[in-house]
Amino acid sequence: MDRRTLLTHLSNTLSPDNRVRKASEQLLLGLHAEVVPQILSVLLSDDGSIPGQTKLVCLTLIKNRVAADWSHPATEEKTKTAVKNQIVEYIVQFQNPFSGANHPLIRMCVKIVDIILLYSDTTFQFDLLNLANDLVKKDHGSVDNFYIGVLFVRQVARRNRHLNTYELLDNISSNFCPVYLDFLQTYSKDLQGGVADANKKVLTHEILKTLNYVCNTRIPAYFQDVPSNALQALCSSLCELFCLLLSKNIDPSNVKWIVRFLIKIQAKAASATASAYPTDFLNLLQGSLVQSNASTIVDEISKSYELLSNLTNFADDGTKERTLYYFLIYLTRCIFALTYHSIEPHINMIISNIIVPTLSMNSEETELFEDDPTEFINTNLSSNFSYLGSSNTPFIDISNSDIKSASSALIVRLVGSKPELASPLISLAGQILSSGDKASLPCALNILKLVQSHIDEDTMNTAVSRLIGISKNLSNEDMWLCCLIYDFFSDLTTKTVDPIQSHLPVSLELSQPLPLLISSLKLMILKSDPRNMNLVQIMQLLLTVSENQTLEIINDMIDFLVEKYPQLLLPYSSELISSMCTSFLRVSEDEAYDTNNDNSNDATKETKLLGLLDNILTVVISIPDKQVILDLNNQLGCVISLVLDNAQLDLVESVMELVQEIDTKCKQVLNLDAVINSFKNYGYDYFDYYLGFFQSVYCYGDLKERSTVTELLGWIVSEHPSGFDPDDTEFVEFLTCLVSEMVVSCNANEDDGELSDKVFRTVLEMTFNSYEEKDEFWGNRYIFRCIIGGFLKKPMIVMNMFGDILDQVLVKFKNLIENGTWCTVYDLKLGMLGLLEIVKGCADNERIRNMAIEVISLLCDRYNGAVEHREKLLKITAGEENGSGEEQDEEYDLLSDQGFDELNKVSVLDDIDVVREIKTYLNVSN
Repeated sequence: MDRRTLLTHLSNTLSPDNRVRKASEQLLLGLHAEVVPQILSVLLSDDGSIPGQTKLVCLTLIKNRVAADWSHPATEEKTKTAVKNQIVEYIVQFQNPFSGANHPLIRMCVKIVDIILLYSDTTFQFDLLNLANDLVKKDHGSVDNFYIGVLFVRQVARRNRHLNTYELLDNISSNFCPVYLDFLQTYSKDLQGGVADANKKVLTHEILKTLNYVCNTRIPAYFQDVPSNALQALCSSLCELFCLLLSKNIDPSNVKWIVRFLIKIQAKAASATASAYPTDFLNLLQGSLVQSNASTIVDEISKSYELLSNLTNFADDGTKERTLYYFLIYLTRCIFALTYHSIEPHINMIISNIIVPTLSMNSEETELFEDDPTEFINTNLSSNFSYLGSSNTPFIDISNSDIKSASSALIVRLVGSKPELASPLISLAGQILSSGDKASLPCALNILKLVQSHIDEDTMNTAVSRLIGISKNLSNEDMWLCCLIYDFFSDLTTKTVDPIQSHLPVSLELSQPLPLLISSLKLMILKSDPRNMNLVQIMQLLLTVSENQTLEIINDMIDFLVEKYPQLLLPYSSELISSMCTSFLRVSEDEAYDTNNDNSNDATKETKLLGLLDNILTVVISIPDKQVILDLNNQLGCVISLVLDNAQLDLVESVMELVQEIDTKCKQVLNLDAVINSFKNYGYDYFDYYLGFFQSVYCYGDLKERSTVTELLGWIVSEHPSGFDPDDTEFVEFLTCLVSEMVVSCNANEDDGELSDKVFRTVLEMTFNSYEEKDEFWGNRYIFRCIIGGFLKKPMIVMNMFGDILDQVLVKFKNLIENGTWCTVYDLKLGMLGLLEIVKGCADNERIRNMAIEVISLLCDRYNGAVEHREKLLKITAGEENGSGEEQDEEYDLLSDQGFDELNKVSVLDDIDVVREIKTYLNVSN
């Protein structure tokens, strides 16, 4: 395509004529990868006649083509090399890259470079750094060249920021950081002199991001040289620049990146070890450096009300809000042995002038109560019911990336490290309650919640009494505060505030503001005596609200009620399921979602449907009565068929979990036809959703039902596109898991017309032949399940394939056991039963028999430990394990994922007492 035609089609993509635009877009999409160098050639030869918007279209097309084409090996290396050279040449030729016309083009070019880096080796990265070195140093007076060089360095640093190979980052720090330090010091002098250059502001932003990237995983070697004073000089300059920028109330984004850099240094100091850094640098890092940083920053903030005000006053400025968030994180990081004494003199200032304002509520936040009730609820009401009402430790969500969470984290760290600080915090909360300042009352509530374990009974009773009095006397305009007070009462773990006994003005009327209704329901659910609650009324209210609102806290409350009061709700389970089914059908068929192209509406609809499915599943799980489950299954048929028959892919996983739970509860197979049809129509591509259900069929199904799934396995093998790919590990696991369950479920008294024999033989041969590296075959735990299951139920098929190398098979199997791969209760039980059949069948081959007995003994030695291990897993997943959260984390670290994955697995082996089987054999053989 010639230059003029290409430019015409590129320009046409901006045409208001839909037909012209679509035609050119289709033509450009159909071009091959070679079009990218052609477009770049056009851009490089531009004499100024190409409009800026057309240039942006060209670069956008290049970005998309590089992203699409370079991931495939078909794109030739010479094409890639040409594009690399051309894009770099194009970027370097920019004059005045800061201009409004050129800046969007530069940003798009940077995105192209970022994608190229993704598909290039380090050679191209070093090429970029060499070019950047020339641009940054050769003409120090050219801010244009300097900026382009800085951008190249930043992109390489960003690409390597998470890697544990440091050559490129060390190159950047040693070659560019000295120049960057000079620039930052010059910029600080300009600011002191009243000169605020907009271009230097942009450059500073890129430099600060680069510094963060190079120090992300470790502090580079250049900064570890203590005599050079490099890191000390950099930190000193950054602290000075922090104060300058803050005092002039400009450039909050750069203030943010300075604080993020200081956080990284602080984090490295807290975690650094002698194996990671030289001793002299480690002493510096953990000594004077972080102490100096903390002292400088906090001292300057405490001296100047202007600085403090500029930091905490972030109204209508998201960047300043993020800056304050990171500053709070920095302060929290400073509360450890190395630096606490540097900020200790300023703790009162931090509490009074930073924590109190950030935990209080301004008018914009309180107006959300009426203007955006959903946002008010999500921001201010805690919803983790797995912690509330069942523990002596309150759940405080301090993990969210917002200012209130960061302030809460700071309080938690303060009191955790210095328990004596709890007392002044409690006193401060009491003063706020006495003052009656409504804007500050949320701060008092947060403080009392966070330090409640340090509050004596009398003080807590006094605080609660005051809050009850406040809540009873609030006007309609202050119902937002009543909502927060109810939420506080709900979250208390050291005292129970029963809303009925306390005569709180709690209402469950739907007409009240949504946040107040939710907080009232939460308080009733968590703190009221269940004998005084109408649980069905509360549940119906929750279901009614959930039809129109997408709120996590509603689903949490429903789950909590069902799990805590299953017997009380059992008589109403049919009514609850009916209501949820009706809601599900109503939301599914709501045309308001379908007639609006807004993706957010689709997401909201999906979230509501998933929430309803989750609530339905919770009800089903809580019901012990088989007949009730069977009746509920009839009601749920409309929901199950709606999802499976209509391929509602976002909901299939949840529905499959539901039908599997129904089968497990009833110990029989239901909904089989609908599941089989959905799998054949589309579910094949989502096979992992179906595994648990098909396993339950082999566990609970009769011969006809099991044969239906076995026929499906035959269909899978015959329909699998392009044969069987052993590299598709997830599919190998799915197929072999099902085949092993098919085999062990076989009954000698049943005849399936050799259907299972055929499928078993085909899968075993297919998997074996597809592995070029046989060690991978023998190292696959799921394939070995098929083999061991075959020894148990279909020994002739296995012996025909592996009888000649049976001794080697046993050695390979023993290796799996000894390296911890074969470790779950199911695996050990299957292994013992399968090898017991080898022992029985090899009476005339003493060597094989002894080998099998040796492996059985090894399995027996590990069986009791595996059972105990499984019980511990069950306790941990059920939240029954005693001890601190830290101890539970250690438990998780020590437990294999395999154990967790198979907790809900059902099998015909579950009812077999393997120890008795072995004892019986030994008694008979003796």
